[in-house]
Amino acid sequence: MAQNLDAFIPELWSRRIQYLTRNALVATQICSFEEQPDLKYGDRIHRPYPNDLVVNDYVKYTDTTQQDLVGTDEYLDIDQSKEISFAIDEVDWIQMKYDLENSYVERAAYRLANDIDGKVLAEVSNAVVSMDDGDIGGTAGNAISLSTSNCLNAIMTAGAKLTANGCEMDKTWALVVSPKMASVIAQTVAQD
Repeated sequence: MAQNLDAFIPELWSRRIQYLTRNALVATQICSFEEQPDLKYGDRIHRPYPNDLVVNDYVKYTDTTQQDLVGTDEYLDIDQSKEISFAIDEVDWIQMKYDLENSYVERAAYRLANDIDGKVLAEVSNAVVSMDDGDIGGTAGNAISLSTSNCLNAIMTAGAKLTANGCEMDKTWALVVSPKMASVIAQTVAQD
């Protein structure tokens, strides 16, 4: 019989389970939650806004023309509920080495938040303000190929367009970018 000591060599188990990777979530940083206390499933939150006014020249002793005041109803439907279900049998719970429930609860919270992030960022397609390469000195109609040579110009032009289109100046602005774009921004800043 050949020598075999495998029975005496234990398998080792880590003290912890592996962590799943996470994206950096941004929705809670760029959205307003002021209506949250009043939200319920199926509700519609109305937030009307008035039309803008125009400044007219005034000439003494002449009639003025009153402007029409028009309100527009803008609303948000609250018509979705999300959930993540899982179960751990009591026998498994007793015999497990790891706090698996806590791990899955944390992951479920992250996945729900990630779903919200996706829905928030999908609203970008509804934006009225857009930019292309023509806005920063390139070819109109082409996508911007961001580089260290045009990065600051692109960001400043985006800010100028938002300002020109009435974006609130008294609020903090956030730039939501891909990891690749973040790298180009970091390289651009490092050059200066």
